Amino acid sequence: MGEIPSSEEEFKAQMREIENKINSSKDFFSTLNENKLTPQGIAEIIDVKKYDELTKDFEPIQYLVSFERRSEVFYALEYIDELKAETYEDYIDSGSDFLSVEEYESEKKEKIYSELFDISGTITRIMEGDNISIRHEDLQYSLGWQRQMPVKLIDMKHITFENRLNGHLGGMENEANNKLICEIISGNPTGADIKALREIRDGYGWPRYGLNQRVWAEVDLNTPDDILFDSFKKFVTEARGLSVFQDDSIPYSSFSDGVVKSSHINKWYSLRLLAYFDLKIISTVTNTKLTMKNYGDILFYDDYDVDTTEKVRKTVIPMANEVMGSGYLNNLLKKVLSEI
Repeated sequence: MGEIPSSEEEFKAQMREIENKINSSKDFFSTLNENKLTPQGIAEIIDVKKYDELTKDFEPIQYLVSFERRSEVFYALEYIDELKAETYEDYIDSGSDFLSVEEYESEKKEKIYSELFDISGTITRIMEGDNISIRHEDLQYSLGWQRQMPVKLIDMKHITFENRLNGHLGGMENEANNKLICEIISGNPTGADIKALREIRDGYGWPRYGLNQRVWAEVDLNTPDDILFDSFKKFVTEARGLSVFQDDSIPYSSFSDGVVKSSHINKWYSLRLLAYFDLKIISTVTNTKLTMKNYGDILFYDDYDVDTTEKVRKTVIPMANEVMGSGYLNNLLKKVLSEI
């Protein structure tokens, strides 16, 4: 798989392989649902000692990839719950009525199985007892990282590309302005062109939609560091206050949420956060009810000095919710990139 088919026969063979995998995933998840695990059974799958050993030297970038993969699973499971909860009446009320009841139910099942198929790899890794190691296929979570660099050098070719990209996000929606800017760059502007250029609003070319909040700045590298850094802090505050970023209908603030502190990496390890996430995932897909006490007993089997149930409730769950909350993983990515 992964190769472009060179003939109709190869294409059909690939489709059969995909169908077989989907059917296999259906059988796999049906088996999981039919054979509920006990908390003890789940504890045997999630070997906390092994998690400790494999993550003791984890770097932030390894945690980032691990969190991203689990975030994908949680998103799929949440969507599956939404699909299961939706009724045919809800479907009709939404304005869609071109499917019969039977067709609707069939399509809903296929959507659910499709989501399960997408996360079956991670579920299998959990069941096999190795959802910690970073594998080649996990590199997919690094796609597009270069665009998230908090600070980077740019030149004219980058500006041209970024402006074109931002045009799709509402940054360069005015064709007359675009033509005028090209005239200026071409080196043959008229006095009227210069006058018109000055009338273009500040921030033209920056993204206005989506979740990116980027501006460009000129930096004088001859400035002493202490003055430069103080000036930059002031610049950032002023830039965030620009009117273009004050539109409440545009959720710019989403990526500012979720502050990643240096102390967090130690908490991820000491709270056994990856093991907690996998416990939550496997208990969900097997329809196994885990109580707070179950989580505490499994995660902190070796902690005899505290109430492990309260430890889960007061420290593990808030930290887990923060990691999977709005903007946290994006900010973790930026922190990782800034330290490379």
